[in-house]
Amino acid sequence: MGVGPTQWAARRPHPYGVLAWGSFMSCVGAMAHDVQKYGG
Repeated sequence: MGVGPTQWAARRPHPYGVLAWGSFMSCVGAMAHDVQKYGG
């Protein structure tokens, strides 16, 4: 006992966390693309 969720995630990365991070990065990339396309 005494293992926090952050320590557990650091030892065993959760696939859902990886998917959420990937979708977050793709969303940021899409927003940056829109900013470049429409000039801000």
